[in-house]
Formats: sequence, C-alpha cells, structure tokens
Amino acid sequence: MDDSLLNLNSFWNAVRSYQWWVVAIELLLIGLVVYWVLRFLRGTRGARMLRGVAFVLISLALGAPASPLFVSANWLWFTAFVGANLFQSGFTRFCLLEIVLERMGVRPA
Repeated sequence: MDDSLLNLNSFWNAVRSYQWWVVAIELLLIGLVVYWVLRFLRGTRGARMLRGVAFVLISLALGAPASPLFVSANWLWFTAFVGANLFQSGFTRFCLLEIVLERMGVRPA
C-alpha cells in the first residue's frame, strides 16, 4: 500500500494541486447527491440501512490500523455489533435501542 495515501499532509497537498473552484464544484455535487438520496429515503427502510452502512464506514475508519483516523482496534467490535443491528432493523423494523429510548422519553425523529 502506498504510504502517501495515509499521510494527511500529502492528501492536502494533492487537494491543493487542483484549482479551488474544481474542488468546490465536486464537493457541491457530492453534497447534492447525498442530500437527494437522503431526502428520497427519508422514512423508509432504506434510510435505516443507509445509516447502518454510514456508521460501519465511519467506525471502520476509527478501528482500522491503516486508517489515518485510527483510534483503537476495539472500534471494530462496536462496528460489527451496531452495524449488524442497524442493517437488520432496516429489514425487520425492530431495534431494541429505539424501544429503550422511547421508554426514556426520547421522541423518534
């Protein structure tokens, strides 16, 4: 694996090699696509699955030793448990944490 991909400074240098407006347009397009997907999936089972996938990717970044965001390998256990729960709740609409939070008085989004 190329070590330059793991170095945050080399990442910023690569981003700076592009003109600012190219980066701004790409980030704007990515943001619009994410917004449209989230708006389309709002209130559906797909929204739960998308949150599960997003959570897994974020916590993998925290738990993978090759990641520049590495914190601890124990994040991988957390990823497996919560990611699997979010994914299955997308199919079954059953989430134990949701029931616990409702009983504590937290309103669903």
